[in-house]
Amino acid sequence: MEADARQRRLALAALLAGATCIGIAPLWVRLSTVGAVATGFHRMALSWPFLVGWLA
Repeated sequence: MEADARQRRLALAALLAGATCIGIAPLWVRLSTVGAVATGFHRMALSWPFLVGWLA
């Protein structure tokens, strides 16, 4: 039972961290010194290796 509660706390922490990251993402785009399209491209380009590794 204790392991189940620990997993729930970890899942909640991951959910809150993800929601926080998504919530502050527009601030990073606004503070970026390049345009919004370039920022979006680089965000996708940098995340691509992680997504490919996760899918493999």
